[in-house]
Amino acid sequence: DRDLDDLPPSLEEAIMVFVLTCAERNLRGQNLKHKSMMINVSVFKNVQHAVKDLTYQFLVSLKEAVNVNFALEEDALDDNIIRRFHNLWKKEFNDLDWSQLLKELKNAISPIQVIEVNTSDYGEALSYDDREWPNGRSVIAVGGYALSRGLTLEGLTTSYLLRNTKMYDTLMQMGRWFGYRNGYLDLCRLYTTVNIVDAYRHIALAT
Repeated sequence: DRDLDDLPPSLEEAIMVFVLTCAERNLRGQNLKHKSMMINVSVFKNVQHAVKDLTYQFLVSLKEAVNVNFALEEDALDDNIIRRFHNLWKKEFNDLDWSQLLKELKNAISPIQVIEVNTSDYGEALSYDDREWPNGRSVIAVGGYALSRGLTLEGLTTSYLLRNTKMYDTLMQMGRWFGYRNGYLDLCRLYTTVNIVDAYRHIALAT
């Protein structure tokens, strides 16, 4: 029953990092490949819906800033959002070409959708059907149980995970999110807690 008024700064950062990874994958010739981000923070559907709405609103603000500034080169840094992108580039991906990333941001961010993956009235299935998405799908998926078992996110690069469990089988199911990603392993980022990292370390050693 907690009201959410804003996204935490770490989640805003994760979303912006996902946009940067989409741009870089386009530059690597993966523009027709699926690109996904996962947000899994609560089992409660009302919380998932609130996070989805806030994520959508934040993404709209990013798209507006990118559409206005992507072609301005150095002058683009006068915009606060573009400056945040630039700071994240320096923090996470400074071996990549910023000027090329900036030019590609519009193409990368335009097709990104935010969806809620659950069984609520607002939920929908996470489909990567080639007939529906012949040019690849760019998606931010917000969910809980549906994302924890039996569902693979194609082209996953950014995961924001607060859901914890001690159950080995559930951790193993969830662990497939972090597997080898051919052609973009260096772009993958995981936002989570120390306790969750310790749980994965434990089952890796046990296995």
